Amino acid sequence: MNKTALCLQMLQILKSRRLVKKEELATLLETNPRNIVEFRKELETAGYVIEYVPGPHGGYRLEEKGLLRVPDLTNEEISALQEVLAYVSSKDVLLRKEAQRALEKVLSSSITNEEKGDIYQSGTRLSISPSLLQKHYDFLREAISRHKRVRLSYRPKNKEIRQWIIHPYGLFLYRDMWYLVAYRQHDHEVTLKLNRIVEMEMTDLSYSVPKDFDISHYANAYGIEIKGENHLVAEIKGRYYLSEYIYGKNQKITVLDDERMRLEVDLANEMAMKSFVLTLGSDCKVISPSWLVDHVRKQAEEMQKIYEGKEK
Repeated sequence: MNKTALCLQMLQILKSRRLVKKEELATLLETNPRNIVEFRKELETAGYVIEYVPGPHGGYRLEEKGLLRVPDLTNEEISALQEVLAYVSSKDVLLRKEAQRALEKVLSSSITNEEKGDIYQSGTRLSISPSLLQKHYDFLREAISRHKRVRLSYRPKNKEIRQWIIHPYGLFLYRDMWYLVAYRQHDHEVTLKLNRIVEMEMTDLSYSVPKDFDISHYANAYGIEIKGENHLVAEIKGRYYLSEYIYGKNQKITVLDDERMRLEVDLANEMAMKSFVLTLGSDCKVISPSWLVDHVRKQAEEMQKIYEGKEK
C-alpha cells in the first residue's frame, strides 16, 4: 500500500478515536512505528493538526475535524458492520441506544433490504433480566458522566448484601459480562459485576476521577488483569485447535510430537488459569506454576472422592 493510502487510513483512525498510541497505529496500518512520524508530517502539511501527548498513556490526537469526505464503505466493511450489529442485537451486550441506531443508519445508507441478513442467536445468557441489566448500565453511565457518588447495595458472590458508597469510574465488557471499576469510599478501588447489583441511588455529592486512572489497567484484550504468577506452561494432548487462538500475552506453542504440544502463555489472572486447564481435563498436564499443579491435583482428588462415594 502506498504512502498516500496509509496517510488517509491513519487520518480515518484518528478521526474515530480520541487518542491512539504510535505502536497501535503502526499495527493497524501494518507498517513500522517510525513511519507514523512521517505520516503525521504529511498530514500536517495538508492542513491537519495532530497533537502528540507524551507519557505512558499518551499518543496521537487529531485536533481539528477533517476536510476530506469519508470514503464509501467497501463490501467487506459493510459485512463487518452487519456482524457487529448482529452480535450486539443477539447477545446481552449493552450498547448505547444512540450507538446502535448510528450503526443501523450507516448500514441503511449502504445496503438494500435484499442484502440485510437475519440474526442468529446462540449461547447462554445471564440470569438477570436484560431490562434490569440495561437499567443498571444506563444509571451508571449517567453517574459517571455527572461524576456523582452512588449508594450501592451489592451481593458479593454468595455472601450477604453489602451497602457501600462508591465513586463510579468506568465500565468495561469482558466475555459478555459488564463490569464497573469504582472507588469504594474510605477503602480502595474495586471491580464489580453489574448483574450482582441489587439497588442503586445517586447522591448529590460529586467526586473527581484520579488523573492517572486508566481502565485498561483493569482489563485488556485477554481479560481482567490481576497481579500474580500468571505464566502458564503446559503439555496438551490433541486439542490442536488451541493453536488457532491467542489466549494471552507472550504465547508460544511448540509441537512435541504427533499427539502433544507445549503451550507457554501469560494469562490474565489465576482464575483464568484454573478455568483454562480444568476445561481441558486429562488432556492437559500443567508444568508450571507449582501452585497450579497442586490446585489441579487437589481438584482431581476431590472429584475422585465424589465419584467413588456415588459408586458405594
